[in-house]
Amino acid sequence: MHQLHKQLHNFELQGMKVVKQEESHYLQASFSKTFFFHCIDQICLNTMRNSQPTSRSSIKVKVLDYTLFPTGQKYFNMGHRMFAGDNPDNRTVLVHNNFIVGYEYKIYRFKEHLLWYIDSDGYYSNTKAKYLSFDNVWSLSAREEHRALNNALYLGYVLNRILILPKFFCYNCSEKMCPQIPDGRPHCSAYVHYSINSLEHVFGGKYREHVFLKNPMVPKQVKLSLSPVIVFDTVKNCSGSSPATYISEKFLLMRVFENSEPHCPICNGSFSSNCQVSAPFNISSCPVKTETLKAWLETFSDYSVLRFQHLCGNIVDLNSDPDFERKLTDGVRFH
Repeated sequence: MHQLHKQLHNFELQGMKVVKQEESHYLQASFSKTFFFHCIDQICLNTMRNSQPTSRSSIKVKVLDYTLFPTGQKYFNMGHRMFAGDNPDNRTVLVHNNFIVGYEYKIYRFKEHLLWYIDSDGYYSNTKAKYLSFDNVWSLSAREEHRALNNALYLGYVLNRILILPKFFCYNCSEKMCPQIPDGRPHCSAYVHYSINSLEHVFGGKYREHVFLKNPMVPKQVKLSLSPVIVFDTVKNCSGSSPATYISEKFLLMRVFENSEPHCPICNGSFSSNCQVSAPFNISSCPVKTETLKAWLETFSDYSVLRFQHLCGNIVDLNSDPDFERKLTDGVRFH
């Protein structure tokens, strides 16, 4: 697909029509500058093509197979594709990334589908970058998920790590591409709930798409350097059900009981990515001091990806850093 993009760099794609640009420049003289400034590109191209008498038209039009060259509405929305791997389709040759508004949104959607090939400043290939990830593992309210995202961005800030965004639960999702499957798992990408423009403006470079680690440009050494999953086990204000019960039934590979130091009795302290470690903090009433949390997490500093089972509740005190709190207000905005 990357080579195909290169071949079509001087073409404008409108649904199933490809119009060679240099042959249509003269058409602009027929319309006012105001028309072109405000006109949506699809409408402009159709208007230009339809306005020319057939006898003297130099625009070449080729009708492409709609199943091989689908619009964004057909491929993403009607195909219920939110992330790479959703409803695989091996027939598609080229996808028109339309039916989504905004430059940053278009880029982000391509990234979530492993269709973005630009590695600016080592966005994918940096072997020295450190990341953190977390999951939304049980159904929260949108407000609680919002707090978890803020916690994660703050931890990324204080630990100098880049946040890999999680999947989000569906809250009466209006996006037609959302599978809307009531199976107790999150299905939505960040751009469904949040303003990617605001997130990029404030936190550009400090976050990555959910499927980041699946991208072939990410070095293997980063993909394999995964910390044990760190569990904050007591979250009374985070969910109506007991997180510990949920974890043990659905997510826990190895249960590690609380200790003052990170320790896995099963692998004798030699952590593997299959371990889960309970953090020794009671966060039901008050957040953990930043320096205390940083000191405890130092054990895992060599891992490329620091993984948390969840980050909801009073894990960190966001009020302790007013400047960063303002960044969260400006950068993490619901639609």
